[in-house]
Amino acid sequence: MGNDNYRSALQTQTFKINKGKQGISCPPQLTIPFVIVGETKDVWPSPCKGGGSNNPISFLSSTPTICLVNGDHVQGVAVGRCIITANQDGDKNYERAQEILLTLIIAKSNPLTLNVSNINPSSGSIIDDANGINCGSSCNSNIVPGTSVTLTAVPSSQEYQFSGWGGDCSGFGNFCILTMDADKSVTAKFNVYKRKHRPIWLPLLVH
Repeated sequence: MGNDNYRSALQTQTFKINKGKQGISCPPQLTIPFVIVGETKDVWPSPCKGGGSNNPISFLSSTPTICLVNGDHVQGVAVGRCIITANQDGDKNYERAQEILLTLIIAKSNPLTLNVSNINPSSGSIIDDANGINCGSSCNSNIVPGTSVTLTAVPSSQEYQFSGWGGDCSGFGNFCILTMDADKSVTAKFNVYKRKHRPIWLPLLVH
């Protein structure tokens, strides 16, 4: 600030503005999780969203011996796990987005259906992370033929316990292993945990 004898001092500051970062976001599962060998399917449409550059997202196959990608279409070449990379170019304001990977199964025949019915969904859930199964009351999953599925019964709290399988699973253990050689149907049930009563004399021995 100046006074009667001096003007206000001028100050100049220079800042470097770096390019902004942008990212690609995609849903956890593609709209079509399976493609049959020899088929070409539209796997998207556009499940992924890009960043501020507004450049289109491009999809490339990282496993060309398993699958080929052309725009929004995927062609099954051989049985296996198809890995697709999603990319987005930058511009003068945004850096190139970090690529992300999408996974698609190429199968030799149509997938089989696994139906899981949970009779007491508030008491627990049935899960298999490897195959994307997480059932509350009921769920249907498409599974590649020949896949081994391990269903796990998980009580919702210590107040509940798993009380048994039905259908294509049997027994009372918390795990059930299925081989998907046909459509399968499974039921599961939870009950309130029943604590065993201690003998009346036992507390007298505890000091």
